[in-house]
Amino acid sequence: MKKIAHFFLILVLLASLGWVVWRGFTGQPGRESEKEQDAASVPAAPGIRDEGGSEEDSPKVSLTKEQVESFHIATAPLTPCERVPELRALGQVLDPSPLVMMDSDLSAAEAALLASQAEFERTQSLFSGGELTSRKALETAQASFRADEIKVTALRNQARLQWGEMLPLEKRSEFIESIVTGDNAMVRVDLMVGDALPEKPTSATLFLAGRETGPIAVQAIYPALSSDALTQGQGHLLLASNTGRTLVPGVAVTAQLAFGGKPRGGYVIPRSAILRHDGRAWVFVQDETPTEFVRTAVAIDTPDENGWFVPAEAGGLKGDELIVISSPQLLLSEEMKQAGGTGEED
Repeated sequence: MKKIAHFFLILVLLASLGWVVWRGFTGQPGRESEKEQDAASVPAAPGIRDEGGSEEDSPKVSLTKEQVESFHIATAPLTPCERVPELRALGQVLDPSPLVMMDSDLSAAEAALLASQAEFERTQSLFSGGELTSRKALETAQASFRADEIKVTALRNQARLQWGEMLPLEKRSEFIESIVTGDNAMVRVDLMVGDALPEKPTSATLFLAGRETGPIAVQAIYPALSSDALTQGQGHLLLASNTGRTLVPGVAVTAQLAFGGKPRGGYVIPRSAILRHDGRAWVFVQDETPTEFVRTAVAIDTPDENGWFVPAEAGGLKGDELIVISSPQLLLSEEMKQAGGTGEED
């Protein structure tokens, strides 16, 4: 019986081995290879290229002539220009109340110093002339004069540490008057963490945050003597003209700090051409015909009086293109419709 059992076990093993060999020679695909073949037969998604597929590879938007006219689509050539290197800084208008309080304390201390100095000089003169005055009175006057002198020096040093070169100590009354009356404003801006100016800014352009259409004149730039606890970036103090009284304490601002270096080439894009979508900035570029357009991502980190400066090294634009300068939202809606989307804009 044992021999028969061994015989049947050997037959089963040989049969299994033969089945595996037969499957290998006949080349019948297994379940995994069938899945690979099915995946290979699925067509690629429309509008996505093999080079990586991103939103820069937007599909072409094709309109009829009637749609171009009804949408009021207008195009214009790119405007090339050059700009000096700049870094963007964020900040806010400073409250002048601490400055006013400091001036009050310093003025009172300076007045006390003048009085104690005069008293010391008078007492010293009487003592030297043999008049009826004691050495104790002289020492008391001298101590009072010295104490007032130390207090004034401490307040002046405190003012220098807080306001730096911005505050002219000897002519601070005129300076503070211009701030209190609203003719000028003190602004602090800080660069992004990781950014640093290699030298003192040569000029600055100031904007109210979110309103880059109206640049504000900056009269002077000074380095901040302390670091902001939140931003931890390189700080600067700006003295700005407060025309229209728009720079009220606490209002947020942005600034473009320019420094020496080789000018950058690029293009000025009108604000009407900029489209905000999906957290990015885009423009529509005319394609092969006046009724075909392609959406292109642009870097608009530098505001300009006439729009936004787009550096050439950022890519995405060519010098000989025509961009859409009106109704880009309608083009985006039409693009979404042709792609089968909702046509809604962010």
